[in-house]
Amino acid sequence: MATLLSRPVLPAADAGLPAVRRRETELAARLGDEYGRGLLVDAAGARVIDPRASLLRADGSPFTPRMYACLLLAVAVLPSVGARVTAAELDARVTALAGEAGIDPGAEGPLAWRRAVAEALLTLRAWGVVGEIDGGLSGYAEDGEDALLAVDAALARLLPLEGGAS
Repeated sequence: MATLLSRPVLPAADAGLPAVRRRETELAARLGDEYGRGLLVDAAGARVIDPRASLLRADGSPFTPRMYACLLLAVAVLPSVGARVTAAELDARVTALAGEAGIDPGAEGPLAWRRAVAEALLTLRAWGVVGEIDGGLSGYAEDGEDALLAVDAALARLLPLEGGAS
């Protein structure tokens, strides 16, 4: 239970997932009764659902609305990008989708947008949805140094665009 509460997304490769699968009914009931949360388990992994929760950055500060929008847009594009993609390509796809949604990525300047996208990708990295193969997302956020990423598309599909993931 502690693992699920501290990590809202468990990928299929996580060592704790078999125990979650074995106890899915019990854990789902307990999460609902004690914490007001739901549990989604499938072949890609497991996800705790808490629509009331705010997403927090690694430093403990809350996501800004722009970061949250970037996270949702990234989740929307990840299943279609393939197993490997660069941070710049993901940023371009998120930016294009933002434009379609009426979000002005340049409203706060290109650096602020790139940092918001990178923060969303760092969260997805923490959840095991993306991984760094070459380069890093922190470098991409600060100076635009590209990074090659691995994408777990099946796990990305486990993150619906509504309801939150923590």
